[in-house]
Amino acid sequence: MDKFIKDGLEKIDLPGKKKEVSQLNTEMSSEGFWDDKDKAAEVSQRASNLTRLIETWEGIVDEVDELTGLLSEISPEKDPKAAEEFRVENGEMMLGTWQSIFFIDLDGEGRRGEE
Repeated sequence: MDKFIKDGLEKIDLPGKKKEVSQLNTEMSSEGFWDDKDKAAEVSQRASNLTRLIETWEGIVDEVDELTGLLSEISPEKDPKAAEEFRVENGEMMLGTWQSIFFIDLDGEGRRGEE
């Protein structure tokens, strides 16, 4: 699963998006920026959209980190039911049904049906 997150982060260029938001915020705080209402609305909307995208991906990364930390606690001996839901093969957490559904909208590469 880490591979999917890393690939997604590379594709969206999170550092580049953060830099763009910073530049847009600087632009929006400049004198006279709000005089051209159409351009101001466009720039403001772009900054808002990028900020939501960044927050979404940072939330995904945090969730994956938390789940990865829990993997060491999940074993068939300790919790057989949880071990069935979180399969680990070759040190990588494999996608279960709900994770596959979750990633369909994010990877954009037609991965439907793959597990």
